[in-house]
Amino acid sequence: MLKQHNRFFLSCQLALDSAVVTASWFAAKTIIDRGWVAASRPSSLLFKTSEGLLFSSLEQHRLDLSLFALPHLLVVAAIIFCFYKSGLYKSFRDDSHFNDFWAVLGGMLWFSIPAWLAVNAKNEWWVSPQFAALFAGGALLSMSMFRFAVRMALKTLRALGYNQRHLLVVGARRGGQELVHKIRKCRWMGFNIVGFVEDGEDFKGRFFLGIPVLGTIADLPRIIEEYGIDQVYCSLPFNEMDKTLRVAELLTRTTADFRIVPDLVSLTTLNTSLFDIDGLPVLGIRESPLQGFGSLQKRIFDIAFSLAALVSLSWFYLLIGLIIKFTSRGPVFYRQERLGWDGRRFKFLKFRTMRQDAEDETGPVWASPGDDRRTWIGGLLRRTSLDELPQFFNVLAGTMSVVGPRPERPEFIKEFASDIPKYMLRHKTKAGITGWAQVNGWRGDTSLKKRVQYDLYYIENWSMGFDLRIIVDTLFRGLLHKNAY
Repeated sequence: MLKQHNRFFLSCQLALDSAVVTASWFAAKTIIDRGWVAASRPSSLLFKTSEGLLFSSLEQHRLDLSLFALPHLLVVAAIIFCFYKSGLYKSFRDDSHFNDFWAVLGGMLWFSIPAWLAVNAKNEWWVSPQFAALFAGGALLSMSMFRFAVRMALKTLRALGYNQRHLLVVGARRGGQELVHKIRKCRWMGFNIVGFVEDGEDFKGRFFLGIPVLGTIADLPRIIEEYGIDQVYCSLPFNEMDKTLRVAELLTRTTADFRIVPDLVSLTTLNTSLFDIDGLPVLGIRESPLQGFGSLQKRIFDIAFSLAALVSLSWFYLLIGLIIKFTSRGPVFYRQERLGWDGRRFKFLKFRTMRQDAEDETGPVWASPGDDRRTWIGGLLRRTSLDELPQFFNVLAGTMSVVGPRPERPEFIKEFASDIPKYMLRHKTKAGITGWAQVNGWRGDTSLKKRVQYDLYYIENWSMGFDLRIIVDTLFRGLLHKNAY
């Protein structure tokens, strides 16, 4: 019944889309015929075929249906086929609001380019450029608006309980319950969750999120037939993935669609992605978001921002350098090895804030309150975070970014990586002068686990807007901190 309903709905879609394309054709021809837009040739030559003119003379403005049928039907059929090739007629229950626009645009390009080449191949097929532009533009606009209206209408109806698809979730634990929660947030998708399926006596007859456990995996064929299930979602934990094969085998006795929700929560994930290698689907679960255009965008910003900072603050660099030089023995800058992007080591640059021999006796240790290794100016620079200013040279060199997780010394990282899960994932992006953890107060002698949590949140949700927000937050509440010593 569902498949018959889908075929009927698709037929209605095709008919309505054909009508919209036809209306665009009429509108473009009317505009040219009435002289509202001047054509390159007389309007009687706007669409000439071996059978005659598409429209009658300009004075009568009367449509000749016998001459209209063939060319117009060919155009409409070609456009509808191009819409199909661009993905317009796929199910859009879980698509974004604007996917139809891109499908319509793609379809019009699929049609327009070959059509334009064809009509210019023979003189008797010639079409006015003005008519072509009006028709293509009108079809794109009207189809986009029409499809958007249809999408909104269907989503409203589905949210009200119409045109529903009945779902069954295999797995009533964390993954299955999270899936139910997500689906309920998107009522416009039109999914009605009938129940759970779960093995084990502890689950029999129970309700989770108000949804009953209808039986075990062995009961799947009976439950699907009894409740008219359209789709089955398998949301089992990874340690029970062997049951997925059993579920798939049982579903071969039914006509229900089968979908698998991978248990990514159990894995150490970072920016999951789905791609294919020569048709073989591959799921990426630990990838940096800074690839392709995103990486280029961030790099351009880093170069522009660091150059602006170095030029505008050059006098301040000179002032701080002179004070350091005249108040303590040793160099102005301090270079230290840190771990950055993909675990690569680089030389980290700061204004020197401690005695030149500060670690000769202690070795690598964190600074502490009242640390007597600090110089007078060094204590002030640390409290105001001004000792970090030379790192703009690191940014310009490409070893750091303006925004990112703060880099740490290799000597400390060995200990942190063994004690704190996911710590090394911080290195899936460039280290930064400031970061999301720092502007939220997680710096100095604070919880490393919280710092890692905030750093990973930044990596997973990176955008240029997020970077700008962190920079603004740094200026207002990230420079001074009680743990900066």
